Amino acid sequence: MEDNATDELIRENGWVIDPNTGEVVGVYGWLEKGVVETEQDLWILQKKMLDVDSLIIGEKAQLRRIQEMCEKRIKTLESRRNWMELKYGVSATLVARELLPRNKKTYTSPYGEITFRNSKAKIKFTNQEAALTWACEQALTTINTRLDHIPRHET
Repeated sequence: MEDNATDELIRENGWVIDPNTGEVVGVYGWLEKGVVETEQDLWILQKKMLDVDSLIIGEKAQLRRIQEMCEKRIKTLESRRNWMELKYGVSATLVARELLPRNKKTYTSPYGEITFRNSKAKIKFTNQEAALTWACEQALTTINTRLDHIPRHET
């Protein structure tokens, strides 16, 4: 015997909903004929659309608030992660280097990896003009770059 209870249409807040798809298949309590025929029908439709627009705005506001709360929790977790890195990063790196297998550049544990690579040190300036101006004032003979776009300060 087949259970037909799941095939019955759901009537909820003026909507008739197919329980299998979740799609609206009709309405009840307003525009029973299924068409707009009069100005009154038009006003009923417009009011119903306004009601749905209000619900959409409310849902979007709730979504934004939930996202803000998640972002706050993420920042807290990131802060904790950064603290661990600052507190234990140097000593963990030293231990990992001691445990590093010969001719390997990555220490691997079941919980993560610490990679050792040799690279040239780099400095990145957020204000290149100010950095070059400062460098010119401090030690002009040691700078190896084009200075034609940097203002010179006469002293």
